[in-house]
Amino acid sequence: MYRKIVAIPYLRIMDPELFLEKSVWTDSDLDTMNWHDNKIHAVALDGHNHQLLLDIDYICKWVKRENYFLFWVAPSTLIFRNVFDVTISTETTDLVILEIKKSNATKPRNADHIEELNEYKWTIETTAGEITFKSVGFTQLIRRHPTLLKRQELNLSERGGYSFNSKLEN
Repeated sequence: MYRKIVAIPYLRIMDPELFLEKSVWTDSDLDTMNWHDNKIHAVALDGHNHQLLLDIDYICKWVKRENYFLFWVAPSTLIFRNVFDVTISTETTDLVILEIKKSNATKPRNADHIEELNEYKWTIETTAGEITFKSVGFTQLIRRHPTLLKRQELNLSERGGYSFNSKLEN
């Protein structure tokens, strides 16, 4: 029912400022993740697999310099599982994440058919509105090695276009 997720044990960039312990993150990592200022390039609703997919530029690390910041940015796929009750309310199509929150744990409506014990109301607050839905959790995949930038997002050629790929790309 769910897509196969291919993981690499960790990403090591040849720079002492960045070390990612893994390329696949899940809702169990929620408290250690931060999506503030992450650009959403594309949104997909996969009705067959009951998934909400976001193609984002994940800021892996903010690097403070004397008078400015640099950003380690990687194209990533954020996949929410067992999704329903989706509302997308935005003023524009230029979406940058401010915060992702989960609340209201309840028994999944299809608990007899899945292994998850809880589903949550998720809210993705953006600069242009919000996306809300119910889901049992997420998986986020870092698709390419992070790039150190003076800006918080990659352009389409730097990130290899739009993608909802669930494995590390070249």
